[in-house]
Amino acid sequence: MKSKAPWWVVAAVLLCTVMGVLGGFSLGDLFGPAAIWPKTQAPETAVRQPIPATEAVLDGKVQVLILGVDALDIPAPRLESVWILTYIPGQTPYYLVGLPPFTQVSLPGRSPMRMTEAYRFDVQRGGAFSLLTQAMNSLLEGFMPEAIVQLDREAIRLLFDSRGGITLAERRLTGAEVLGTLDETLLDPIPNLHRQAEALQGLLDTYGSITFDGDIAPTLIAMEGHFRSTASIPDLVHPLLPAQGSDFYISPIKQNFVLSTLPDGSPAVILQD
Repeated sequence: MKSKAPWWVVAAVLLCTVMGVLGGFSLGDLFGPAAIWPKTQAPETAVRQPIPATEAVLDGKVQVLILGVDALDIPAPRLESVWILTYIPGQTPYYLVGLPPFTQVSLPGRSPMRMTEAYRFDVQRGGAFSLLTQAMNSLLEGFMPEAIVQLDREAIRLLFDSRGGITLAERRLTGAEVLGTLDETLLDPIPNLHRQAEALQGLLDTYGSITFDGDIAPTLIAMEGHFRSTASIPDLVHPLLPAQGSDFYISPIKQNFVLSTLPDGSPAVILQD
């Protein structure tokens, strides 16, 4: 599932932007999402199932943590999607693995918390993401991202619209319509994760060869103010371009999920070996 260059260019721009997709837009009724995806079931087609990205633990690998949030221009953004880009520079394929942001983690000296709460804690303390990185490492031993990219829903919308929308379930959807379908299952973690994967796949399928000047740079300019990165995107991107949309494999994390509900009615997801 190649698509824009990985993190460095595709992940930070495309991936990240795409990731934001996970967040969804509050446009659930705009295009009749229920007619596209059943509310209670995750899509079972279109998402290819190659080797899980988390198993691609080879020497020299690079990992980029991509976070989709509701908005970056507010004091307390809400985490709505989590994807990991894993690759070895100069080699394909690139792997994208997603997991629910409501995934619960246990950290030494702390009560169990979800990744949404670890993210909120880090944002309140300046955005160094030390707690979120610890949380990810508790789920994926040895996880140490080269960079952390955040993008919000507006970045996602712009990314999808820059390709003229995408085709899902035989229907052409704009960026806002795609986000609306994702928004429908925002509090239903497992179906939402699969929808994210389908949306990412649909976006990557719109790309042939991806270049910096022709694809990445214009997208970055359009998304100004709606994405943030802990590393320079051009510096990370150039070594990986040009890329092909077919160079990317997209998949939800390959673990069993146990879904529970907290006292406030919000979901919590526990990963099992």
